Amino acid sequence: MCHIYNAECSVCNKIIDMHLGDYLTDESEVEVFCSEHIPDTNVVVWKGKDCWYSKTRQEYLMCGNSIKVGVRSLTENARKHKDMNHPNLFKCDIVEDEFK
Repeated sequence: MCHIYNAECSVCNKIIDMHLGDYLTDESEVEVFCSEHIPDTNVVVWKGKDCWYSKTRQEYLMCGNSIKVGVRSLTENARKHKDMNHPNLFKCDIVEDEFK
């Protein structure tokens, strides 16, 4: 099971669909950044394809737009589970790891 919620970019408040794996991390333990506001340090950068939820079809549909999102772990617990704390994007992978 996972926790999916609407996070806001910490800079501009843009809504970003987030996934926190297995309910092991709380929303308050991560900071999220849209592609325009990803910091240079202490952040994991994820890249995937945008998707949206169709209420009529009751499923997520892929849009194909490539998106980058930054996720900063604020606690040791969040760092421990960083691979499960990511944007809710299709084919989402880490492209840059934190503390580089």
